[in-house]
Amino acid sequence: MKLAAAFTGGRLDDAAVVREMLAAQDADGTGEAASCEVAGGAIGWLHTSDRFAPFPLVRRGAGGNLLVVTGTPVHCRGSLAALLARAAEQDLDAATRSLAELDGGFAALFWDAAQRKLALVTDYLGMQPLFLAQPAGALLVATEQKGVVASGLADDAPDAAGWGAFFSFGHYLGRQTSLAGVKWAEAGAISVYDPATGICAPRRYWQWPKPAPARTLDDVDTEAIYAALVESVRGYREYGQDGVLLMSGGFDSRLVLCLTKEAGLSPKALIVRHQEEHEDADGRYAVEAARCLGVEYEVHAPPRDFYASDAYRRYLQLSELSNPSLGLFIARVSGAVRPAHRAIWEGLAPNAMQRSDRNPEHGGFDAYLPRAYRARASTAWQAVSRVFAPEWVDEMYGRFQDALREEVARYPDDEFGVFEFSVRNRTRNRLGTNPFKVFGTDALAFTPGVTRTFYERVYELSGAVRGLTALRLKLFRDHFPEALTVPFCSGGKLLPAGPRFDAGIRWRRVRGKALKNWYVRRSLERLGLYHPFDFDLETVQRELLADVDASDPCLNGDAVRSLLHGTPATPLDEMARERLFYWHVQRLVLHRPHAVRRPASATPGSPRVTAAVT
Repeated sequence: MKLAAAFTGGRLDDAAVVREMLAAQDADGTGEAASCEVAGGAIGWLHTSDRFAPFPLVRRGAGGNLLVVTGTPVHCRGSLAALLARAAEQDLDAATRSLAELDGGFAALFWDAAQRKLALVTDYLGMQPLFLAQPAGALLVATEQKGVVASGLADDAPDAAGWGAFFSFGHYLGRQTSLAGVKWAEAGAISVYDPATGICAPRRYWQWPKPAPARTLDDVDTEAIYAALVESVRGYREYGQDGVLLMSGGFDSRLVLCLTKEAGLSPKALIVRHQEEHEDADGRYAVEAARCLGVEYEVHAPPRDFYASDAYRRYLQLSELSNPSLGLFIARVSGAVRPAHRAIWEGLAPNAMQRSDRNPEHGGFDAYLPRAYRARASTAWQAVSRVFAPEWVDEMYGRFQDALREEVARYPDDEFGVFEFSVRNRTRNRLGTNPFKVFGTDALAFTPGVTRTFYERVYELSGAVRGLTALRLKLFRDHFPEALTVPFCSGGKLLPAGPRFDAGIRWRRVRGKALKNWYVRRSLERLGLYHPFDFDLETVQRELLADVDASDPCLNGDAVRSLLHGTPATPLDEMARERLFYWHVQRLVLHRPHAVRRPASATPGSPRVTAAVT
């Protein structure tokens, strides 16, 4: 479900504004929208995947209260449907306390008719996107940035710090977006807005868990972690959908598959070929694991022209450029998700059981940050400098550095602070947008482990205890040893399922290392022993950059014109064009969201089903 709320203090017709905000968030122009005028404003909603829930996520109380929930909350210790029904009848304080009991990714708007106040409640990590703007005491709220922009009241000038973070980290920092006047809602908070005063006051209801005393892996009680995961999976059973599970060759999706089976659910595995990584070891291991565990599966092979397709353009539209997605595998996965699936199981949370690969020494920010973002002297920023005006480049990087210092100061300067920083920024602003913003439009997004209990039991552990694979392998050995008969492909690495020597993995590692050499690749290709798989990334850039305004004062006009009048001559030119692509498409998506889509008559890139096996 998509949300919108407008309280403009009588300056505009709030109901009309909400209709515009919802229309901007209707990706395919086919959604069913509704709205309700309240004292001082209006609240609206657009039905999407919530139509697959067996209970309504919009509730009206007998006294005129209104409750609208987006996302897929779970109530691990009771009935979600009963809690929502009860909350709709409560006053603001009691209703917000009830909603704060929920886990999973969600955001809720609650209107207290008697007090004439609006409450915004976000999940404990703020995973479900919710954006707001507060121009001159007004309040604009939407599940997508483009919804806020469509109001016509928000400051839609580009945010220098936001763009600096995007080009440095590949995602935004804190509550920043790419727009100066639009922010993420506060995570894990209850925010109360009074239309009479124009004040919106947030209050956090959840705090990050404290580190546990130093211990070894042998000391870890995997039973407690296992129980927390089982509890969250059982919570999703109330939605009454088996759905499909996004299955890769990695740890997290295999763990979710085992958990769903144990809970008596039977989701089909949806496997998307990862052709260019280790020659699709990721997909092959996923198929082997599904067969081993006796699960029905379906395999999709994205075609070479996927990025020229409307499916990719729709990903751009829904994700709102939350990540640099050209060539990104998760964008191809989105092309395989369909409303017919009704629900999607995704392994976002179990990834928390590994230490950060950007902090291998388990240090503080001095050790972490040089690995985590691209500095001004990097090739990435040379590419930025190629297409943007020098003054804007300086402002982006300078404001980004200011924002980074401010954000880092919120956390302890140790490995636990670094991990919290990573979750609150990279996980929330980049990784979490896929299940909750993209997949969740078409199907209910089920994310086992997005619960306070699971995070409290995992994040108290040090990175040395978790390791890259140690904690997850221990969990498998203790609870799902039958899943350890097939190797893993995780983070681009091939990993054995057990301590025994695996000749197949050793061979694939050697071959993969050799294939990084251009001469080896060319020789094997000529001998028919290597078949490269390259995606077409040119067409979408050429088509969507056709109407770039090179006179934009933020751009280096001469360099942009030169770059677009021919094929990039150097790798730096290619990188520069890609950054121009993100800049232009982001602004296109936010201001003319439906213009980014390909005409219905031209539909290359549809995923090809290569297998459907029981």
